[in-house]
Amino acid sequence: MEESSRSKKILLATLIVLVLLFSIFVSLKLDHNNRSTLFQNFVRDNPNAMEAFERLKEVTPENAVIFSWWDYGRAIEEFGHRKAVVAYASKEMMESVGESRNPIHAFEMQLFGKFETHERIKDVARAFLLPEGEALTIMRKYGANYVMVFCEEGGYGAFDDLYKLPWIAKIAGYNITDYLTIIGVGEARHYILGPKAEGATILRLIYDEQFHPRYFTKIFENEVAKIYKINYME
Repeated sequence: MEESSRSKKILLATLIVLVLLFSIFVSLKLDHNNRSTLFQNFVRDNPNAMEAFERLKEVTPENAVIFSWWDYGRAIEEFGHRKAVVAYASKEMMESVGESRNPIHAFEMQLFGKFETHERIKDVARAFLLPEGEALTIMRKYGANYVMVFCEEGGYGAFDDLYKLPWIAKIAGYNITDYLTIIGVGEARHYILGPKAEGATILRLIYDEQFHPRYFTKIFENEVAKIYKINYME
């Protein structure tokens, strides 16, 4: 009898532990799912951003492949209905993702997150900082035929590739001050172009009236984004 009672207690304790573990797992999964759609919520709350993604499907063919920084990939696919070259971060660059600074959120990302290969992310970063001709080689590698860059002034950087450029440069292995210096924070920030700015593809696309891109034709522009068609060299 004592042995039977002891077995029942062990079984009950095991079940309780399993239920608790399952509850924790479900809670972590739900929390991760909620946070993974935060950027899409930012898009919905920003009329100019929403316009840019919705116009994407109007100014590009259905089989278009869009070259952009990874932050925008899921919005490109969800709202623009176009394929993005990258839509997720890589595991190797997690320190650049804001939510990874919270240990619980970082753990959730490791458990449930989707990731691009670091080679793919690094290629996108390099292409943005390389001269146009060299950038085209990388863009062609991934079948891209359009580029989308973001340049919202003010705000807190959600739709501002210049604000993200320090991380892009770090991932690419380049010195950010060669291209850009950020002065101030938040809505008060402003940018000073560096000595290599004119040669960086992303800066030529954002400052197109100043630098005049050679291999890209602008097909859309609003206060948040610019969309270009890539004109590959034969």
